Amino acid sequence: MKRLKLVSASAGQAHELLKPNSGYGSIKSLLISNADDTSGADWNFSLFIQTPSVDGKAAETFYILRHTVLPSGAAILLDDPGVISFDNEKYGLYLSMAAATAQLDVTIR
Repeated sequence: MKRLKLVSASAGQAHELLKPNSGYGSIKSLLISNADDTSGADWNFSLFIQTPSVDGKAAETFYILRHTVLPSGAAILLDDPGVISFDNEKYGLYLSMAAATAQLDVTIR
């Protein structure tokens, strides 16, 4: 299990949850929680897999969730292998947040 506390330093910044070829294996579940209990702290985020840029070739990006709004105190659980299964040797898992002050907790199993 891997737990991460993400605080966005700048809007659109991508946080690397699992780097390509990390040897993590298959993901059983992914829990994303809005850690900010302030009223109105609804955070917009995107979850995606991406290949590294190599020899001038642009990275390939595939979105799992895009521009998803997570209300204050809410969480989303992804536990369907058809949704979160990917080749971790080729792709890394990333999360970006639209707001510079967003706070999300991520648990990967």
